Amino acid sequence: VYALGVGAVFGGRPLFLMQCRSSLRVGGRPYSVTERLLMRRAARVYPREPEGAAWLKARGVPQACYLGNPMLDALDGGPLELPPPYLLLLPGSREDAYQSLPLMLEACRRLRDTALTPVVAWAGLPLERLRLEGFELEATGSGEGVTHQLCHPDGTVVYLTQRAFRSALLGSRVALSTSGTAAEQAAGYGVPLVGFPTRGPQYTPLFAEVQKRLLGEALTLTAPNPEALARGVLELLASEERRERARAAGKAAMGEPGAAARIALDIHQHLQAIVSEPAQSRSR
Repeated sequence: VYALGVGAVFGGRPLFLMQCRSSLRVGGRPYSVTERLLMRRAARVYPREPEGAAWLKARGVPQACYLGNPMLDALDGGPLELPPPYLLLLPGSREDAYQSLPLMLEACRRLRDTALTPVVAWAGLPLERLRLEGFELEATGSGEGVTHQLCHPDGTVVYLTQRAFRSALLGSRVALSTSGTAAEQAAGYGVPLVGFPTRGPQYTPLFAEVQKRLLGEALTLTAPNPEALARGVLELLASEERRERARAAGKAAMGEPGAAARIALDIHQHLQAIVSEPAQSRSR
């Protein structure tokens, strides 16, 4: 509402709204009456899902137009020189990561026989604050891709990567997650997720349940302990049918990549039509 109000008062016309946050899938009324009234001033409104566009059109926002979810386009695309398939670890970009990554690493020890390469997509939090039991953090000297290795005396090696998220997603079979946006992006790329609640600040039990409503079968929630995490991964790996349902649910919730370009083209065409109108009027 605040962004729409500022845009309507100070931004001039035409106004375009790209709404990636609100979703009908989590229940309730995602768009308030005030927000819908302000939306009517926009030339286009781009919701994150087709249900949202239909809901808005039925409630007085006919310019709502679903062209996909641009969240799937904002991925780091650096190389990742590791053999797939990966077991992807998504501890997130908040303080939860310091709680959840140690549990994920212990789960990796229990999943050594799966032949999956464990890969952490680290979101840039200070590594010196990471407290690990049994694992040694070793720098590789690289500034992107595999920047560190996490090594355990039992032979478990987990690769910590940075600025290579897209490559990690494309090579992943399944993911452990306590993340927000990264989990939604992974689901959109067809990676089944096993999540578990933390003490916060972000991935609390309530947040996990809301994300579950959003992603459906793409996300399996477990208890926050290594045994439960490993069991969740093994159950997914054992059932191609479950993995396929998870992939389908993730794509249904997130749409197809390429929305950013489609929305940009739609805005461009709308602006071109506005510019051409005065010329056509003069010619008549």
